[in-house]
Amino acid sequence: MEEKMPSPPSGDGKDDSQADASAISIATTSAALVLRSGTYLVQLPKDQIYRIPPPENAVIADSLRNHSFKRRKSCRFVLQWIIICVILVGVILAACSVMFSATLKPKNPTFRIEHFHLKNSSSSSSHHLGSMVEYDISMRSENPNVVWGVDYQDGGRALLSYHKKEIARGKPLAFSQGSKNAVTFRLVLDGSLRSAEHSLTSNAILKLSLTLPGRLKFVLLKAWSMNMSISCNLKVNSLAKGAKMLSQACQVVV
Repeated sequence: MEEKMPSPPSGDGKDDSQADASAISIATTSAALVLRSGTYLVQLPKDQIYRIPPPENAVIADSLRNHSFKRRKSCRFVLQWIIICVILVGVILAACSVMFSATLKPKNPTFRIEHFHLKNSSSSSSHHLGSMVEYDISMRSENPNVVWGVDYQDGGRALLSYHKKEIARGKPLAFSQGSKNAVTFRLVLDGSLRSAEHSLTSNAILKLSLTLPGRLKFVLLKAWSMNMSISCNLKVNSLAKGAKMLSQACQVVV
């Protein structure tokens, strides 16, 4: 029994065209079925497809965003400089205040007794207990103020006492003291040996109370008045002629 072999395709392309036609027919049939199902296919040219938003809108948005960022950065920079300036001004004002307070705030002068002499007394003073004696005291005042000077006025008083009992008194003389200056002034106190009779023992401790009215001054400008109280404790070897001071300490109250 003879078998028939299929003939080879011819080279004229008719079979290929028939196959393409069959495929188009099938696609058309499928498209028709899709359209009948309610689905639509719309084709647009590529040059008519736009992005949403358009590119120019994106450029405008970027420009506005950059401008807002620069504005915020500029405001923050200005605010930082304002804060720095306020801090610097505060530090400068605080430093000026401290310097002003340290320079212009008046400080109390200091006092000390430099010499103590007993006059008009003799070795036989114990036989003339009613005779008058004179206490000659030299004091030194130092003014630590850089700006303020002091004018000490008349009207003060000085008392010398032993065991709270007055043994001599006197009146300080007026004198003037400049800033950063030291002045030595003299006190002359009058008393009697009768009042100091019980003090003729050795190493007597006396108390000098001094009141000085004064007025602060700044160059030619007179400032407020004040009353200065000086209290000094001094130790002397005796209250006879040639008495010597052994120690002393003074305190000042304004």
